[in-house]
Amino acid sequence: MKITILICILMYSSTVLAQNIKTNDIYLENYKLSKKRGNRFLIIGGSSVAAGTALLLVPSNNPYVKVFSLLTGFSFIGTGVIISTFSIPFYLTARDNKKKIYRLEPLASTQQVNNKPYTSIGLQLKF
Repeated sequence: MKITILICILMYSSTVLAQNIKTNDIYLENYKLSKKRGNRFLIIGGSSVAAGTALLLVPSNNPYVKVFSLLTGFSFIGTGVIISTFSIPFYLTARDNKKKIYRLEPLASTQQVNNKPYTSIGLQLKF
């Protein structure tokens, strides 16, 4: 009786709790996520550099405003460059995941034509 209950529980958990996720789907999701994060960092860094450049070009006769615009402009440019470099690892992992999506695998199959078996051998592109 105990064994029957144990077998029923194991069969239930193996069918209900099983995850059927293809590895290509995981690589595709990771590729999209990494590419999106890299784009975000690059856009934020580029806009920070543009804002810093705009602050550097502010004309002013007041020396305090000129010093403030120079300091904030260079700080915006510096942080923009740093944030833009953070996008590089995301683009590299996206490239690696994209390479893993597409694979060439050997294919061998037997087909029946007019009750005669024919064997075919080739390569299959999986993505």
